[in-house]
Amino acid sequence: MPQYQNAVLKSHYLKIAPILAKLKNDQEVFYMANGHYASTWEELNIDLPTGARLSEEGPGTFYLGEGNRREYWTTTTYRIYVGHLGGQSGLEMAFYFDNSDLTYAGKHLCIAYKTQPRAVALCKNIGTYDSENDSYVRYIW
Repeated sequence: MPQYQNAVLKSHYLKIAPILAKLKNDQEVFYMANGHYASTWEELNIDLPTGARLSEEGPGTFYLGEGNRREYWTTTTYRIYVGHLGGQSGLEMAFYFDNSDLTYAGKHLCIAYKTQPRAVALCKNIGTYDSENDSYVRYIW
């Protein structure tokens, strides 16, 4: 069963990685046209993934899925972030924008909580070790 669960998690990542890359590219195009990144999905004026519901909690957030197993996607002025990837608590992805002034400008991060071995294995499989703290480990690609 663990191998099956690992395969499901990896296939979900492989399904959403192109969506994340497209949204990041849309932000880069917006930046070139406007001199800043869009802070909301509405400002970016794109079609969200099928099944997405905009959040009432913040203008840059939408959800995929239901209840505790839903993913949340946010855009800010420096990255696109997905939490609870595949409904898996403890697995996060962040695609940093090329022109952000942060250390991770232009990079992609996979963040796994150490209490989630499948999440750690997935991040390790797709990236290079970056850093860790008491709670999570980061891989970059």
